[in-house]
Formats: sequence, structure tokens, C-alpha cells
Amino acid sequence: MLLVVTEDGGLLLHHRDDKPEIPNPDCWAGFGGAIEEGETVEDAVLREVREETGLQIADPIFLTEAVDHEGDGRTVSLFYTVGEVRPEDIDLTEGAGIGVHRIEDLPSLKMTPFVRRAIHSHLLRVILTTELTGFMAAYELAANSHDVSRVLPLIAEDATYWFTDGTYRGREEIAGALKRTFAAIHDEAYEIRELEWFALNGELAAGRYRFCWRGVVDGQPSSGRGRGTNVVVKRDGAWQIQHEHLSR
Repeated sequence: MLLVVTEDGGLLLHHRDDKPEIPNPDCWAGFGGAIEEGETVEDAVLREVREETGLQIADPIFLTEAVDHEGDGRTVSLFYTVGEVRPEDIDLTEGAGIGVHRIEDLPSLKMTPFVRRAIHSHLLRVILTTELTGFMAAYELAANSHDVSRVLPLIAEDATYWFTDGTYRGREEIAGALKRTFAAIHDEAYEIRELEWFALNGELAAGRYRFCWRGVVDGQPSSGRGRGTNVVVKRDGAWQIQHEHLSR
């Protein structure tokens, strides 16, 4: 069975038919089916995904094996892939439908029980890392726009920023610091590299990274680099930066 993590950290799941003769009817699960004679597990998942969706998946990653205790008792090998598939790429030939679901939606979703257990035990960190990395990419893009109105929605109202020139508390102070920086550096290209999430759950995460920038300051080409640490929180279903510390 294949579980698909979208590039923004959602889960693209398969809605099983509501037929009493099949295991776990009317439940959300991954894509896949039974192994045919002579196939490896990897061959079977690639074939089943191709037959059910029309997709050619390259190098799915093994996740775990799980027993379908509530269904037919089979041991199922689960694989996952990240960012390769969008809903519009799928030509579904089996099942009731597909859908992208967020982590916070899963408790209320009617899911195949062994799939739910596997996700929470083995895939949650992958999903959160993908979602948070996408958030930081959006933050980087907003910063490169030099448009403070694009950056501020990604910052918590009560955030604290530690820059090399001082400490800024709350959006108003942070906005002032960003405006001064944007005014001083023209044609800036800001880049976040080597991002690593060292603590994370569904509501709070902390990450460290290296950053670099280049642009024009006082009419002269200039550049710099340093290290950053960010704490991000999820509020009303969206991630925001609670704290940022940039240093050389």
C-alpha cells in the first residue's frame, strides 16, 4: 500500500468503496492491493498504483508492515512518497474517490484502522517536516518580495525577533525592522539552506538553518550569511513564526 504525502504536507488518500464484501469498506486508506504470483512487494505496490491511478511512481520508500486486524487479518507492507503526486494527476479506476487531508483532519476521518496507526507511529514526522519546510519556503519567497504585507501574515502577533541590531517584539516592531532592512538592501536575494527541524509536533516546531543574502547596499554589491533559529506555532490551522533569532 502506498501513502502519498503532498508537497505541502497533506495526505492524499484513497476512499474505498462502500461494499460490505471488501475489508474496511467506506474507509480512507492508501493505494494498493494484493501481491500476484512472482511479484516482490515493491513490484506489487507499483503495479497496483499504476492500475488504480495511472501513475508511475519512482522509488517509493518503505514505511512499515502492519496487520489488518479489523479487516481480513493480512499483513500489509506500507510505502510512502513525498511531493510526487497531485490529485489532478490521478485517473482513478477503482474506489469511491480521492482526497487530500491535513493532519488535524485525521481524528474525525473514517480511516482504515491499521493505516491510521501506521501514520501516527511512523509517518507523522515526515508529514510535519514536509508541511513546515513548505511554510519556510513561503516565508523565504515573501521575504524576497520585499513586501512587508506579504511577510506579516506569516508572523505571530506576539512574535519576538532577535536580529544582530536589536530585539523586536510584536508585529509592529518587527514590521519596522523589516522595512528598514528592505529599504537598505536593493535587488536582494535571500536564501534559507540546510533547514533542520529538531523538535516538532502538530502545534509547535523549532528549526535551525543557514541563511545567505546578496544585494546592493549604498550602490555597492554586498552579501552576508549566518545562522537562524525559528520557533513556529500553528494557530487557526496555519503556521506562524513565534520567534526568530538570526546571528552571524
